[in-house]
Amino acid sequence: MNKAFLIVTALLLVSVFGAYETVREVSRERDNVMFTKHDIYGDPSVLNGLELKTDIWGGQNNIIWHSDLQFSATGFSSSTETEYVTSENAGYRESTPVSLQLYDDIMPDRPELATVMGNYYYEYNQGKYYDMKIMLKDYFRYYPVKLLFSEGTELAMKYPKTVFYDKEHENGSVEEYNNEKINGYLRIKVADDDCIVMKTNETAGIYTDASEMYHISTRSTANDDTVFFYISNRTAYNGQRADKKYEIEPGYGIFSIPYGYIDQYDYKGVYRYSGVDIDVDSIKLIYSMDKDELLWDMRNNNVTESLELIIWKEGEYILKVISYDGLLRQELSLGFLSDIPEFVYQNNFLIERIKGTSLNLYQVIKGRYERVLYVDASIFENIKFKPEIYGENVQYRNMHYYYDGIHLVAVGWMPNGDDFTVGFFDEKQLIYAGWFETNVNGCFLFEKDINIGWKE
Repeated sequence: MNKAFLIVTALLLVSVFGAYETVREVSRERDNVMFTKHDIYGDPSVLNGLELKTDIWGGQNNIIWHSDLQFSATGFSSSTETEYVTSENAGYRESTPVSLQLYDDIMPDRPELATVMGNYYYEYNQGKYYDMKIMLKDYFRYYPVKLLFSEGTELAMKYPKTVFYDKEHENGSVEEYNNEKINGYLRIKVADDDCIVMKTNETAGIYTDASEMYHISTRSTANDDTVFFYISNRTAYNGQRADKKYEIEPGYGIFSIPYGYIDQYDYKGVYRYSGVDIDVDSIKLIYSMDKDELLWDMRNNNVTESLELIIWKEGEYILKVISYDGLLRQELSLGFLSDIPEFVYQNNFLIERIKGTSLNLYQVIKGRYERVLYVDASIFENIKFKPEIYGENVQYRNMHYYYDGIHLVAVGWMPNGDDFTVGFFDEKQLIYAGWFETNVNGCFLFEKDINIGWKE
């Protein structure tokens, strides 16, 4: 018999056997998945009609468990399908939106600090170790900033970026053009006492303490052709926000910049540019805010063609809805709160979660938000499941909600865990609370890993 034929036949048998073992392993993982329900409060029969779809990721096995839990008046049933993790089925969950961020750009290697830093390095090399405070107002009037625009996953895949150069455009840069323009338009004044401190010692070398300067904090959202962004007038450093307010020119509030697909020669200093970019020359302030206000959150609502802003001012949280050109459509107080709330937007409603205590639900009715529910959620919020794994404080769960005008269902899962809680509320109070555990060694990773529905 031909030797080559024998080798090919053997390889085919190995391949077929390997495929068979793979299918058998995936089937075994699917058939072994179990969910166990632990009732904590109320009557579980109220979950009749609830449907939960979960995706649990198994890091060691490279498997995703797709489970469907169907609830009836007497209990629940579950079915599970499995697939191996690939770049395709993981990638869509990791998709990023269109966004814009600004960063402060004062570093020891900036040319404005070349002389003073040159002397400092020279003395360090001579064995002289000491701290040096650099007062920024002596070198800068305004904070230099860097702009980072991201077209998001979907547009990046649809319009891959390509930049062409020639001898006349070999030093051109779209990023440098955008940064130059943003620095010419947006000016954040350096305060008199802002500084950086250079520190040295024999073991650590030279390092920078930048805790006494302004650090930009931005938020952004986008519709199909415009990115909207906000710059805080308070400095933030290592998660701490100072009370000192900074002057921002030409004003303080929400800015807009158009963006879109470009395929153009001689574009912003390069020979040819093809891809998505911002029209930084068309930047404008569309909505002015009071200097005592801070933007807590912002999202675009494509359905109402508006921006929804959650603003904090002197202890009060306020929902403001504005048009894309900055016209105020609604202003609604969300209350004076001593605890920091969590806000979750889903479809046409907004959940205000006071961790450990309560839930407020606001729904769009005839184009305007109205509060339709206020419920005590303390029992649900403080369910302690597996404290040996998650600790005593479980209020930092990620939350997902379902509301259809009748049922309010809250599902919370622990970061890097595969257990989850379920709460069911009527218009006044908690009716049921419980938690679920699985026998798989996996975790929830993304917002899309839990979906809630209801079958009548």
